[in-house]
Amino acid sequence: MIRALALGLVLMCLPLGPRPAAGQPEAAVESEVPPFLLEAPGVRVLEPAQLADRPAAFPFAVGEALDYDVSWWGIAVGRLRIEVARLIEWQGRRLAHVVATARTNEFFSLLYLVDDRSESWIDVDELRTIRTATLTRHASKETWEEVEFDWDTHLVHVVEEKRHANRIKEAVLDTGPYLYDTFDALFALRMLPLETGLAAELPIYASRKIYGLHVDVGRREQLLDPVLGEIDALVLRPYDLLDGKPQDDGAGEVWVSAAAPHVPIRLRGWFRTVSERIRIGGVRVDLAGYRRAAPGWPEPPFATRPAREWPARTKLGAPLWEVPAPVAAARAERGLEPRKQRVDGALSPLRECAAPAASRRWAQLVLASTPCPSS
Repeated sequence: MIRALALGLVLMCLPLGPRPAAGQPEAAVESEVPPFLLEAPGVRVLEPAQLADRPAAFPFAVGEALDYDVSWWGIAVGRLRIEVARLIEWQGRRLAHVVATARTNEFFSLLYLVDDRSESWIDVDELRTIRTATLTRHASKETWEEVEFDWDTHLVHVVEEKRHANRIKEAVLDTGPYLYDTFDALFALRMLPLETGLAAELPIYASRKIYGLHVDVGRREQLLDPVLGEIDALVLRPYDLLDGKPQDDGAGEVWVSAAAPHVPIRLRGWFRTVSERIRIGGVRVDLAGYRRAAPGWPEPPFATRPAREWPARTKLGAPLWEVPAPVAAARAERGLEPRKQRVDGALSPLRECAAPAASRRWAQLVLASTPCPSS
């Protein structure tokens, strides 16, 4: 659910918004982040004072959270949330730990349960994703996915475990010159200098392919929002491309605040589910609450940034580009090249051995360690 919405209607995710109207309090948003899916030895949690000497380029504060109510043809379905849970330091990098959840409500769960949780580590100085982990539960199906971005080799390592099917897929994919994950793309889009008539496109990795997320900025409207109050809004039309061709994955309109940092306010449209390819129409997503920052965390200065250029072409979602010599040397030194494989059988030993060496047993929910089978 998170990935489907993020791909087709990626702008309907949170953080930072303008102050409420005079006399209107901010909506209460309780934290629900621990326990984390992503963890690692040596992680150091940072405090506000540790940013004073070297401010981060990531202009979103720890504790920033927005909630969205989701409805389908007027029926309440559930709630979406994304929160900047903490700021950490690991192996010399400063990372924002972002958590997203999507859950159906008690009534709709009787028809079709959705309980998704996805997390990302975003480098707050270089503004790119380092690692993600996602646990999805859709009815009786449960899937675990870990994604690791290696920016020295421009390769992304993916391990997907379909627990209900006793199957693992492992892949090492070429990123091309640059790409966004669905997480950092959400923030990058809100950092664009959005204005009527602007068109922007970002390359995004999702589901083992590279897509182009294209956004056209349309008209302006005045809104009276229950959370933000009276506000000037821009209406955006997002759609995704594969190999430069529009995909029939979703369509609609997204309202964001015209003033930076362009807070997503509402969405109206439809999308297709990633796995079942079912068209879900009559979708409404409405801002239900937000918190600007956790107590003690100052609001960082906001600066707009253009999208990073991505000159490579793609074929079947894979990049077509001339690999630079330093990148080719890094790949050769580590013995890495793009590849895919599927493994069926007992999950405990195979999942552990399929994961990239640097990411094994990072998450708290992985299966117990078991010796890898001999090759």
